[in-house]
Amino acid sequence: MGITINSEALNNAAIGLNVIGNNIANVNTSGFKQASFSELLKKASGGSTETAGITQAFTQGSISPSTNPLDMAISGNSLFRLNGGNGITYTRNGQFTVNSSNYIVNSFGDKLTGYSVDASTGKLDTNTLSDISIDTGKSSPSATTKIQLEVSLNRLKTANILPSTPAFDSGNSSTYDNSITTTAYDASGSARLIQSYFRQTDVSAWDMYTIDPTTATISNPFETAKIPFGTDGKILAGKTTYDIGGLKIDLANSSAAAGSFSLARSSQDGKTSSDMSSYKVNNDGKIEVIYADGTSAIRAQVVLAKFDNLQGLTASSNNQWTESSLSGKPRVGVAGSGGFGSIQGGSIEGSNVDLTTEMVKLIAAQRAFQSAAEVVKKQDETVQTINRIGG
Repeated sequence: MGITINSEALNNAAIGLNVIGNNIANVNTSGFKQASFSELLKKASGGSTETAGITQAFTQGSISPSTNPLDMAISGNSLFRLNGGNGITYTRNGQFTVNSSNYIVNSFGDKLTGYSVDASTGKLDTNTLSDISIDTGKSSPSATTKIQLEVSLNRLKTANILPSTPAFDSGNSSTYDNSITTTAYDASGSARLIQSYFRQTDVSAWDMYTIDPTTATISNPFETAKIPFGTDGKILAGKTTYDIGGLKIDLANSSAAAGSFSLARSSQDGKTSSDMSSYKVNNDGKIEVIYADGTSAIRAQVVLAKFDNLQGLTASSNNQWTESSLSGKPRVGVAGSGGFGSIQGGSIEGSNVDLTTEMVKLIAAQRAFQSAAEVVKKQDETVQTINRIGG
């Protein structure tokens, strides 16, 4: 009986050493949570020890920047939701990459879950949880609908205004005062060069001839706008935007004054397709794809999970947990709302293990193990002595 009782103490001491050793081994593991082992004295006859169990401290680990934009750290009391070989699991380790099938995965191949973009609407489908897949292809092109030009026209005196004849001819520079070229895009993302020519017709009026060489016809190649200016050199109210060949030309902030012609600003709202260059994870878990031309698009949103009793989670492999009857069902939501933590993209959460504390606990646990082993040894010697006397 005595040997059995004290072997329980030896087993418990061994478990304690294993827990501490595991903590020390994972001091640099992202998102690892420090575990503690405790035992209770059994009050029933025999006075043996009884294992109380292993618990984990779900306290916040330190957050540090990472060079991987898809690394994520949770600030607050939430977990990432994964789908892998062990089914649905939960973790604090936010080290993720994109695999060959464009899924966001951890180093074990478990897929990060959340909301993906509905291909038919181009918007996040927040009604369906799925494995997050990121489109790594080119951005979608869009056709130019509006061109904004801010020009300074040289206001000539009446004597210097071009005569009405010969008529405007883009091939004859003596029939217009100035010209500019703007790049626009069609629906397929192909570039279109929009040429605009300015010809002063009065002290306070200009004609603007605009041509799209890719679509112009010989019979009617140009669209014409008549631009009136006030005595202050500004375009008259309500006359700043012109619909020319299906494009809106906005001349707001343009001016006319004695001096030289200049183009202060030129912009348009279309774009060609562009290669993906990087990712960005926002605090609400939305994953942005960044393209080489500087544009971006939301492609997915990471979800987080919360439990009423984190200690009730069942520890799984690979620094993960699964739900149990003790933990309760998970509540799933997005970062920064409803009490869920926030996400820091391009960052990792370190282990919350205090190495100094664990080393001190290791020394104490080693002494407990040695003491329990010595008791078992002495009891074994006593039993052998008794057996010899009895024999």
